[in-house]
Amino acid sequence: MIHQLDSEEKIYKVTYRLKSIQSISRKLQRKNKEVTLKNALHYLNDIAGIRIICNLYDDVYKITNKLQTISDLEVIKIKDYIQSPKESGYRSVHMIVCVYVNGKKIPVEIQLRTIAMNYWAELDHQLCYKKEFYTNDRIYKELQRYAKEIAKKEQ
Repeated sequence: MIHQLDSEEKIYKVTYRLKSIQSISRKLQRKNKEVTLKNALHYLNDIAGIRIICNLYDDVYKITNKLQTISDLEVIKIKDYIQSPKESGYRSVHMIVCVYVNGKKIPVEIQLRTIAMNYWAELDHQLCYKKEFYTNDRIYKELQRYAKEIAKKEQ
C-alpha cells in the first residue's frame, strides 16, 4: 500500500504495529464483547496500525488524498484532528481503512502527521500517563499554548 505513493509525497518515516492479543482482549472486554476473532474484526478498528510521518504539513493532505485513490483500500472513516485538534493540542489525520487478507476484511488505522505533530503526540501520550500534568490547570493551559504555537509555525 505505502509503495503505491510516489516520490513527490515526502514521507519522513513509516511505522506500523499489530495490537497484542492481550490488548485486543482488554479492549473487547471494555466494550463488553466476548473475546473472539470475529468480534475483534467486527468491533475493533485498530488491530493493525500504520503511522506515516511527513516532512511538511501539505504532504499530510497529499498523502491522505492519494491513499483514498488506492483500489486495494476501502476507506471507512476519516477524522481530521489537524483542522479540529483535540483539547490537548493533539493534531493528526486518522483514517480507518479495510484491507483484504486471505479473504478476510481487516480494519487498519492509518495516522498521518508531520514530524512536529508526532513530537507533540508522543509528549501528549507520555503525559497522559502522568495524570498530575493534566490535573494541574496551569501546566495544562501552558501545554495547549505550546501546541497552538507549533501549529501556527507549521502552516
